[in-house]
Amino acid sequence: MFFGERTTGKLVAYQQENFSTGAGSVSWASASMPVIEFTAGHDAVRFRDWMGSNLRVPMGGSVPDLYDPAHPANAMIDRPVWNWIPWGPMLAIALLLLASGIRGRMRSPEPRPPTEVGY
Repeated sequence: MFFGERTTGKLVAYQQENFSTGAGSVSWASASMPVIEFTAGHDAVRFRDWMGSNLRVPMGGSVPDLYDPAHPANAMIDRPVWNWIPWGPMLAIALLLLASGIRGRMRSPEPRPPTEVGY
């Protein structure tokens, strides 16, 4: 979705989905997953967003979307900050490793005493 196309769709429904609240848990939670419809080329495309929430958009209202032009069904609601939340932990780890590597390279090596080789 990094190079996805932006378009505007409309909220057409909410689909109820149940989730287990934990590994091996017998309790369930439910979420309303927004269903969005948009046009890609001449085709109408409908998708269920990955993030369950009640949008502050009335039924039939406009919703900004982001989709893969090669596979239009691969789409999501365009939420500028939330789009990157799943990548946040990986980015943080990458930056930490990069900073550690740069810091290690910038340290000057301590001089070592000459070693004598005995025969």
